[in-house]
Amino acid sequence: MSSNKNDSKYKEYRKNNYVTPYGINLVSQMIKHQNEILIDNYCHQRKISEKKKKLLKSELLKVSNYTPQVIQSKHKEQLQKHLLQ
Repeated sequence: MSSNKNDSKYKEYRKNNYVTPYGINLVSQMIKHQNEILIDNYCHQRKISEKKKKLLKSELLKVSNYTPQVIQSKHKEQLQKHLLQ
């Protein structure tokens, strides 16, 4: 009974104290998810074992690989756009 009461209190707390995530966090999670799908498809096509697939994911799914870099300067942002084209 106590567990149910604590669960409902926690749910109520979460509901009342919800903080909307920053857009950059949502984009990062989408990129990470797409990268996971790419790795899964690659491993499936190449018939790579689960052990090696886990190793690939641990090596390739790092925060710096899927989190966009925020540029504060307009000039640097324009340079970044040209580098991506």
